[in-house]
Amino acid sequence: MYSKYLSMLMPALMAILAAATEAPIAGYDVFVPEWEVRAHPSGDSLRLNGTAEDVIQQIEKINPDFKRSFNVDDLPEEEEGINSAHELQSRAVTTFPLDRVICDNFEPAKSAEVMSAVRYLNDIGGRPKNGGGPANCGRVSCGYKVAVWWCNDGAQTRELSGFSSITAGIYAIQTMCQQTRPKFAGQAFHPDNWNVIVRWEDC
Repeated sequence: MYSKYLSMLMPALMAILAAATEAPIAGYDVFVPEWEVRAHPSGDSLRLNGTAEDVIQQIEKINPDFKRSFNVDDLPEEEEGINSAHELQSRAVTTFPLDRVICDNFEPAKSAEVMSAVRYLNDIGGRPKNGGGPANCGRVSCGYKVAVWWCNDGAQTRELSGFSSITAGIYAIQTMCQQTRPKFAGQAFHPDNWNVIVRWEDC
């Protein structure tokens, strides 16, 4: 029953969310990302909209034990070698050319909080879908004072195989932009005409 009402209300909620959010790039429109996710490990796929944090709140209304069922961790990523330049580059270079990363074009966010966003996106799983462009951005995560944006510069609607495609962009940005600094921000461009932005936001 909840899923039925949610699907009826979603178009109006999407319009409100998009109107209330300003794109990170001047002149770009805002879309609300769509996620194909499961509330239960063996459950049917659901189509939900919003940031990762919004979607998890929606899922927890369906399955209060969602985080435990899927091992979703709220805590920032531990160091555990995550700052190894070689490791980060190996994760990102196959999909995001490092010479197409721009650093310091936005207000920087704390590295530990960026890694928390990475973990959130990786843990939630599912397939992300965005609105057709060009010049269209959606905020896929906003929490711990860091925002992750997914921007589409192609004309067609785009669906990725998973959010690991977006987190690969975050790793590329970290590889090129963090160095030894506790904060960083940047933008990574994918060859398929979309890009990922990481920056500080008050959320």
